[in-house]
Amino acid sequence: MEFTREFFYDEVRDGFYIPGIVKRLWGAGLTILSEIDRICKKYNIPYYADGGTLLGAVRDGQFIPWDDDIDIIMRREDFKRFSLFAKKELPAELDFESLELNAEYSTFTACLGKKDTDFRPELLRKYQEYPYPETIDIFILDELARNPEDEEFREKVLKMLVGILKYDEKYGKTEQLLEELEEIEDVLKIRFDREKSLKAQLFHVMDRVCQEFNGTGSNMLAIVPWTAYLGLYSYPRSAFEKSDWIPFCNTEVPAPIGYDTVLRAEYGDYHKKVKAGGIHAYPCFKTYEDELREKLKEGWIFTYHFSEEDLEHPVVENFRNLIIRTVEEFIGLHKELFYTYTKRDIPGCLSDISNLQEQAIVLGKAIERKKGEQAVSISIIEQYCEALYQAYMALREVLPMEDLFLLSATVHKELKQKLKKPGYY
Repeated sequence: MEFTREFFYDEVRDGFYIPGIVKRLWGAGLTILSEIDRICKKYNIPYYADGGTLLGAVRDGQFIPWDDDIDIIMRREDFKRFSLFAKKELPAELDFESLELNAEYSTFTACLGKKDTDFRPELLRKYQEYPYPETIDIFILDELARNPEDEEFREKVLKMLVGILKYDEKYGKTEQLLEELEEIEDVLKIRFDREKSLKAQLFHVMDRVCQEFNGTGSNMLAIVPWTAYLGLYSYPRSAFEKSDWIPFCNTEVPAPIGYDTVLRAEYGDYHKKVKAGGIHAYPCFKTYEDELREKLKEGWIFTYHFSEEDLEHPVVENFRNLIIRTVEEFIGLHKELFYTYTKRDIPGCLSDISNLQEQAIVLGKAIERKKGEQAVSISIIEQYCEALYQAYMALREVLPMEDLFLLSATVHKELKQKLKKPGYY
């Protein structure tokens, strides 16, 4: 995967400082994603961007400034197919871990990536000079029960199992815990090995519980553990029936066709930018960096830093919303121009049209810098400027203008509609 040199430059975006090392982390993540994408395309396996990755892609076509990982999501049946092929298809430096593949694994989220800090030149080149471990999280969708009472019972079972897990981590295998285990074993018709660690065993049992209604469930899919505990992350099946490929950095990622429903279920008003952390400290590589600094001691030469001030940022309107608001202001100015014309203030109209055209050119250049000269909205703005020019020339010749004003108003409406579509400007 190729990146421009500028991609890795330090940047302040939305008031948030992004050092080059985080950009290299992003590049490494995208390189790993390209391996996942290659396998999924080869075997026709659907997958979708999720979480902060989906949010960044839909809202800005790039990473959220304070995000430091990539999230994807698969339906259970697709994840199982992916698991069959991934191990033999992945390059040697990448590991793939999940509850279905590893009896000792103990987290619901599957992970695919490179585990070790590695300074071998060939791997540094491949993973954008990022030496630390980097993994992509894969979330799994299962079916919710048709009967709400069945789903409620499943939630109780999951919470009971997590309760046992937390108790075991704090107190160990006490007599009370062993009694609880016997009750769970009777209900679920299973048997725990008392001689082994309970943590991995409990996670594997919970994973089976999450799959209980697959094939007979409702039209709702969910990341079942998070739905059980948080009441979030459940979506209509129709949201994942197809993919909508949308721009993301220097590539494209597959979004669920119902991405609006998915994002609203996870974030509510997702157009509003809010700095929020994930389940790990930012940046995610800090622990590895501290270990390397200790090994290198005086040989440590990296000079970037994070401070509390760097990690804070003001609320900033995203680019699409800013453009839409600018277009709405144009519509207001257009109405004022028409009012000026009804008063037959020809000099005033000529002045207003000149100002509108200058502002339209500035708007077009801003979109071109952000999205490139091939952006669809650029041609629409050119049409608008042409309509303004025709209106200006008609005024000079004192010709009827109603049709020309109607044309420019129509162009305004089309531009606003196009801008509301992600990746369309």
